[in-house]
Amino acid sequence: MPVKLDSLREVAAAGVAVVVAVTGQRGVGKTQLAAAYARERAGQGWLVGWIAAENAATMASDLLDLADALGLRGADDEPSDRVLGRLRAHLNAYTGSGLLVFDNVTDPDDVVEHLPVAGSLQVIVTSTSTDTHNIGTPVAVDVFSPTTAIAFLSDLTQLDDEPGAAAVAEELGYLPLSLALAGARIRDHERSYADYLRHLDETTLDHLVPAKGHGYPAALTKTILLSVGRVEADHPHARLLLEAIALLAPDGVHRTLLETLLPTRDDFLTTAAALRRASLIDYAGEDGNTYLMHRLSQRVLREASSSLDETATKVTAALETHLPARNRSWELRAIGADLARHLAALTRHSAAALGLANQTTHFLHATANPATIPHAATTHRHHKIHLGGDHPKTLISADNLAISLDAFGRLDEAIPLHEQTLADHRRTLGNDHPSTLTSANNLATAYDNAGRLDDAIPLYEQTLADSRRILGNDHPDTLNSANNLAYAYNTAGRLDEAITLHQQTLADRRRTLGNDHPNTLTSANNLATAYNNAGRLDEAIPLYEQTLNDRRRTLGNDHPNTLNSANNLAGAYDNAGRLDDAIPLYEQTLNDRRQILGNDHPDTLNSANNLAYAYNAAGRLDDAIPLYKQAAVDCERVLGPNHPTTVAVTRNYAIALEEASKRG
Repeated sequence: MPVKLDSLREVAAAGVAVVVAVTGQRGVGKTQLAAAYARERAGQGWLVGWIAAENAATMASDLLDLADALGLRGADDEPSDRVLGRLRAHLNAYTGSGLLVFDNVTDPDDVVEHLPVAGSLQVIVTSTSTDTHNIGTPVAVDVFSPTTAIAFLSDLTQLDDEPGAAAVAEELGYLPLSLALAGARIRDHERSYADYLRHLDETTLDHLVPAKGHGYPAALTKTILLSVGRVEADHPHARLLLEAIALLAPDGVHRTLLETLLPTRDDFLTTAAALRRASLIDYAGEDGNTYLMHRLSQRVLREASSSLDETATKVTAALETHLPARNRSWELRAIGADLARHLAALTRHSAAALGLANQTTHFLHATANPATIPHAATTHRHHKIHLGGDHPKTLISADNLAISLDAFGRLDEAIPLHEQTLADHRRTLGNDHPSTLTSANNLATAYDNAGRLDDAIPLYEQTLADSRRILGNDHPDTLNSANNLAYAYNTAGRLDEAITLHQQTLADRRRTLGNDHPNTLTSANNLATAYNNAGRLDEAIPLYEQTLNDRRRTLGNDHPNTLNSANNLAGAYDNAGRLDDAIPLYEQTLNDRRQILGNDHPDTLNSANNLAYAYNAAGRLDDAIPLYKQAAVDCERVLGPNHPTTVAVTRNYAIALEEASKRG
């Protein structure tokens, strides 16, 4: 793989708008090569798209999804060919760093019309057909020569039997994957080429149910089954771990998503090591913690399984066990996209996984807290996801992915997917379906979190109007939309509108939910924030104080919403010039958030920013500047340089440094 990866890098670096055709027989590792290169480029910040191209229908579907993600679809009923034409024009004009992979192409003619002919986008086409050489620079992933195959087996098995190695190599068609699997088994178990060939001959494929029109290369498939059976005999958890990886995305699974699948960490490490030694999986990634399985091995394991839904259920449960509580979902920001990508694979392969979307949304969904200058007035906004079992599973996967990306602060990726998901909801379920309204609300929230208020507010307004018409004025989702719109008005400085709507929403929630309901207390907190921003501190401070007391009484001192109220009350004290009240409360809140949420939680970073601001206002620059500096570094590391909170903290830090320089 490293040699071929170097070849791929070399060809791809030859120029822009390059098309590379990675070809070879089944079992030589074409997809793994393309996936390794794609992961490398994604890690460098490239835009990477992966198109399943085994037939024209799946390819068109993935391309339309890409068009949606790039915001290139117009009306919901627009013809697909028009959208695809617009996509190709966009790709021809693309000038950034990007990669598009067409994986497992069966008919090169299906691909040609979608390839960009200009721009800077690189394209990789993987295929068993050498006809793809006509559409790009070839990088062949070949079978071994007989001499190389014999040497490979002899080196792996340490057996001095060249005729026996030659017989096995010929039987397996000199495929690298087959030879690696066979050699590992012979080395560890058979100790004889003849015994291996006998077991290979005794293995049947009668129990496999291949997908229509997709037969198996018999020798390679038998080799896979032999290796699986041997490892399974020695390691009781091998089958479960293998089937789990087979159910997940083909370009690699991080061990973080698999560890809790097995009873103990030692069980997991021992089983994974045995699978790797048997050449059934390999390790990849800079840290060696990404597990790869050949596509054909994945397929054989899925189609040979008599308990695929049972395994999918166990994988689902393992993922749920791994996921943290709602207020700590940001901790999975680095693997959020992977998690949802694997969810999509699960739902494709097993109906048992469809319920995962509803179950994981609770864990994945957290609110990115918009920062305001000078204070990060954090609020808690609720966005319920209504996904019934009859909804298309692509919507389930897309919803979870978009929400998780938003929760992990990856707004540049979240927003295009939110837009695509809303378009899909409208097209599939109609404009008035409750799930469509939820999707619209979630997109508006992502715009809001990214500071794109000109996009967020009209969408919030339309969603609120639709919710009132379809669900009624008192429906919890309608009140949720009203709360979010009022908050956006507040952020945009439209304070009269914000206050009026917050007052009405608070009154409605008190009437329908009661004074102590968490959503009611959220409305009280948000109204106090609007008063605060309008300079109506005589109204803001008593409402903040009451809300903090109510949250302490109903939610407890350590609840994130209680800490939000403490942070916001401290901000109001600060605005009123009551620094002797503000600073101790900020200090206590920062300390509590560090202990309860951790040093890297976005709310903790907001508290650090706010305390530093108060120190600055009190003339305590020696205290403010180190705190700003650390918060700026942590924000960029955790949230990225373009996140609103990072921008706010960095700007405040620069202002403090400028003030310090003026003081000499």
